[in-house]
Amino acid sequence: MYRQAMIVSVSGEHIEAVSPLGQGSCSACSSNCSKRGCCFSVENPLNLPVKAGSVVRVESSARAQALEGICSLLVPFACAVLGYFASSPLAALVSGQAQEGVRALSVLFALFASSAVVYLVTSRLPPASKPVIREIVS
Repeated sequence: MYRQAMIVSVSGEHIEAVSPLGQGSCSACSSNCSKRGCCFSVENPLNLPVKAGSVVRVESSARAQALEGICSLLVPFACAVLGYFASSPLAALVSGQAQEGVRALSVLFALFASSAVVYLVTSRLPPASKPVIREIVS
């Protein structure tokens, strides 16, 4: 996936960028980009001559995108399915029979619980790889 970003700071190997709100509006903009969004680190393996204020095209690795998709979509979906099938044994322990309301509540509980766990884990762990600068736009 390609995305445009503006370089905010360059200090040796450490490069910080921010995603601009408008794709083509950066050249005429005079506002401070640090107010536009969250800064993120990027890598420059092609050793392009970037400086603060440069608009570049960054790319995420396919591996990082696939891992993000699995964690954010597949895990909650699988837990929701498991919640559906676990509702009958859990209801048997409490009241004896799993009705539709109990199944729906167990699916929703499993979905929200797994989404919260995925969010906590991914927000605490550093990303697998940094986005890479592919070209300088302006």
